[in-house]
Amino acid sequence: LLIESICESTLFGENILRFLEMTTPIKREELSDRLDIFVKELEELLGEGARMLSKEIVKNLYNKLGLKFDDMEDVRDMPRYVRHALNVYLDSLLVKVR
Repeated sequence: LLIESICESTLFGENILRFLEMTTPIKREELSDRLDIFVKELEELLGEGARMLSKEIVKNLYNKLGLKFDDMEDVRDMPRYVRHALNVYLDSLLVKVR
């Protein structure tokens, strides 16, 4: 869902992912585990644009999971927001299983 959220957040989402895969140690399948590096590389690539894009990515992810998204002040908060969404999603799966 994170990859989908990235690709849906900008027309260039797929290109950004490919570029980062070619120029950084981040692989697509490792992205959720290496969000700190992703954010840093996104900032280097897009400058101030990284703030808007990361906010849009998190907003899309929250929408996909049916979570309420308020606002994200700093691009460096993205990993925390994504981890929170993952934890809420996993908790909801546990409730459904019980």
